[in-house]
Amino acid sequence: TEPGSENEIHKLSAYISGLDQAGNIDHIEKFMRLIRNVITSKKGFVELSCLSDLLTASPAIITKNNLDLRSTLSGSLREVNETIRMLIAKIYGILLAYGSDDKIFNDEIRSLASTSQKSLEYQHGSILALSYGFYYRILYFRQTDDDMGLAQLLASQELSDSITYLVKLLTDVKSLLTLAAIKGISLIGCSIAVSYTHLTLPTFYSV
Repeated sequence: TEPGSENEIHKLSAYISGLDQAGNIDHIEKFMRLIRNVITSKKGFVELSCLSDLLTASPAIITKNNLDLRSTLSGSLREVNETIRMLIAKIYGILLAYGSDDKIFNDEIRSLASTSQKSLEYQHGSILALSYGFYYRILYFRQTDDDMGLAQLLASQELSDSITYLVKLLTDVKSLLTLAAIKGISLIGCSIAVSYTHLTLPTFYSV
């Protein structure tokens, strides 16, 4: 698969799932070790695109053995190159969504939303990471048929506060943050909309 070719992601997903079901994930693990070694010294577009493709295709399988990558990438949310920063934010969000329990997820979401005193680049990366985190967390609960977990996430203070935060950014004088907020609202909004069509909500949650 060519790095970043989203139309090929489903093929990669089927390939990885087949290897996992056959108990033969060694090929992917070797490739992941290569990417990890390279990313330690160079966070280039091709390397990050490969990692992004693998995580997008099979987030649960890939995240399982690479939880420490999130801490490796945390400082790179302030990356100067916008394209690289956006890739890192997506990867960070997937790792957060699939590799955290509820407490760690919520704590990190609050941290990502508290970057107003940081650099513009770091704020931008954090907004995108937060948004991808919610997007993929919702997908995770749907994929695992965890209706209660999904309902609790949708009713959480963290999601409510994050949406309020993103809406406020729509009028920010810095266009980079405004565009990130639009992207974030879009990601969260579409995942929530799909979730409502698949979810029987418990009585404590009203739409």
